[in-house]
Amino acid sequence: MLYDGDLHQHDKILAWLTSQDVFEIKNEIEEVNRKMLDKLLEENEFLTVYFYEEGHPDSAAVLEKLENIDSETDNLDITFVKMADARYARKWGVTKLPAIVYFRKRFPSIFRGDLMAEDEVLEWLRKNRFRQPELNIFMYALMAISVAFILYTAFLLQCFKPTPQPPPQHPKQQ
Repeated sequence: MLYDGDLHQHDKILAWLTSQDVFEIKNEIEEVNRKMLDKLLEENEFLTVYFYEEGHPDSAAVLEKLENIDSETDNLDITFVKMADARYARKWGVTKLPAIVYFRKRFPSIFRGDLMAEDEVLEWLRKNRFRQPELNIFMYALMAISVAFILYTAFLLQCFKPTPQPPPQHPKQQ
């Protein structure tokens, strides 16, 4: 795939590099840098990043396994990219490479299982992709208290409403 625009317009080149057309190459996880990853995090709701060490045998073996599930992640509408930047990985809480981080609306989730088990990775991504955000007990309690307060206020306003004064009579009516 070739870029046919002006090479002096950096914003257009970055937009082309991070467009979905470039990331649609089947069975290949695309390499990104920090700037591209930041742009992808802004534009994509679901993003998976494989952080690895350049030239490390474990990283190469895991990458080979992960490229087998790249097309399935595309079907799940998850953009899958790779990055060989350990310092940037630490920013997202990764302490040991290689690692997979799944981003849902810029919120990271680190895979803790076996990276060589591609089916396990795919199932983890599928669960995270279709997981519904849960409300915890605190949120339910807060909502219940709010509704109770509104109902109590409405009750007080309705029941203890002062009786309206009769309108004053016009002097000609007397």
